[in-house]
Amino acid sequence: MRGAHELPGVSIVTVASVRESTGLVANAERFRADSERKVARQSLEQQSWTELAGTAQLVEAASLADVAIHTSAAHRLVNLSGAPWPPSAGSAQLVFELHWDGERPEGLGLRRARGRPPKDVIVTCRSSTGQTRVVQRSTLTLTPATPAGDRRNAASRSVALLLRALGMSDNELSVGETSEPPPPSAKSRSGSLRVPPAVGASIGVAAAAVFRRVSRGLWRDDAWEIQYRTNSDAFVANSDHVSANGFKAYRPGYDRFVADPIPFSHHDIHAVFFEEYPFATRKGVISCAVLQANGELGVPQRVLERRYHLSYPFVFRDDDRVYMVPESAANRTIDLYECTSFPHQWEYRKTLLDNISANDATFYQDGTRWWMFATVSGEGAYAWDELHLFFADEILGEWQPHPMNPVKCDSRSARPAGPLFVKAGRLLRPTQDCSETYGGAVSICEIEELTPTCFRERTVDRLDPDLFPGAKGLHTLAATGAIETVDIRPRRRMRWERGTI
Repeated sequence: MRGAHELPGVSIVTVASVRESTGLVANAERFRADSERKVARQSLEQQSWTELAGTAQLVEAASLADVAIHTSAAHRLVNLSGAPWPPSAGSAQLVFELHWDGERPEGLGLRRARGRPPKDVIVTCRSSTGQTRVVQRSTLTLTPATPAGDRRNAASRSVALLLRALGMSDNELSVGETSEPPPPSAKSRSGSLRVPPAVGASIGVAAAAVFRRVSRGLWRDDAWEIQYRTNSDAFVANSDHVSANGFKAYRPGYDRFVADPIPFSHHDIHAVFFEEYPFATRKGVISCAVLQANGELGVPQRVLERRYHLSYPFVFRDDDRVYMVPESAANRTIDLYECTSFPHQWEYRKTLLDNISANDATFYQDGTRWWMFATVSGEGAYAWDELHLFFADEILGEWQPHPMNPVKCDSRSARPAGPLFVKAGRLLRPTQDCSETYGGAVSICEIEELTPTCFRERTVDRLDPDLFPGAKGLHTLAATGAIETVDIRPRRRMRWERGTI
């Protein structure tokens, strides 16, 4: 991401003075230091915040009438005051404003540290003529169980959206969606932002902690298991009706979970590669199970392990070579491995991208070039709500970022959930719906445009976890001609219940 200091045509706006009576800050320097301390506590991108503050002073005040503004023909200005910016406040031609669920948060909403985090975040741009356009938008995760994480994610993503908005050209800003400032959401208007009574909240938290401690000895950890089937007529790509008919459970013991299954067939061997995660080591490895003559998956064998966590083993073919790219976000790399003896022997071949926290890299070859889909996370942000695209002429070639990156900002359908496939002539991409929880369901998106300059897709179908009785999550869908797999987060099982593997 470019820093704000690198953006063309952006002048600095400073706050000359703020009255002490506002009760917020005494002057611009104190405000900046106070903001940066809050941002640091929230584990956000300190550098990005500093660059943004250096480009347009972020103002937080009880009344804008109390703020004296000094400008020098400022072209762009960021208003995070929570109130409309008066026309008399300087000569800025473009004013950018942030909206959380239709409300204007003060700063990045960090003063509302215990309030309800937002679901919808947009950045609007108002021109000197008064016309307002939506120029950046993101749908975030809102999980009742993790409000602190949701707030960190919202603040981090808000910084990124503001920086992207500042980096847009005047022409790009002029073709955005024309919009009035969105109205507050129903939940916001109903007062859901109020903090619950401290005593009641403390009792609830303490009771939940005691319950978890007692129950931990009875139940296995809430984890993932694989479901697979071999009746190809029922595969999602081959059927007009999505069902769970014919699926069998591939369930580990209570000491581990298995997830991210990717089936692949080579030389009449049908194998399923997946993440195996032993709770004792808290580090994922890549394992493989081969489909037997009786239609059952065999005993898993470990095929790839590193000192860091591995998951989502995407296996694919390029001519007569078989490759694997496991997720290695913990190492900040996207690494390519080549199979030397299918399916159990793999050798490192090349690092395709370095210094990137990318998740679930998924590859597709359209006959002209290779495409890589992956979500990219930032400091303090979740790993599933911003989709990035990369492309290359050859799998071992130089990978280029798509100029629209991130091509999608939506927790409902950004993160990949398995290989792309064609159904009735449509190119479909399985995606994760993480809008309410990680791996909540699988959404199927139809890719309508995929070029080095454009990307466009729409959601056309959905697989909910309730296809499997008692399941609470589902986040991968993949198939070969012989086997189709999903993974589910099942009901909690007692520790003495045995697995199937």
